Amino acid sequence: MFFNGLIEQISLDPHDFVDIISNIEKYELDFDDAYQLTISQKYEMAIVTFDKDFNIEGIDRMTPGDIIE
Repeated sequence: MFFNGLIEQISLDPHDFVDIISNIEKYELDFDDAYQLTISQKYEMAIVTFDKDFNIEGIDRMTPGDIIE
């Protein structure tokens, strides 16, 4: 996570893996994408990526260009 020029590592707890599996099934994502989505949901953050797998209604996705503006 980037915040005011600082970097902080965030992760999920073992009990959050139920949500990862749910996101895999609900959005047909691979594990890596479902993990990132679950983190964004848990910490109420947007996903910043060019990955079009996140072009799903209800998912807050931004491109790197969006956050520079």
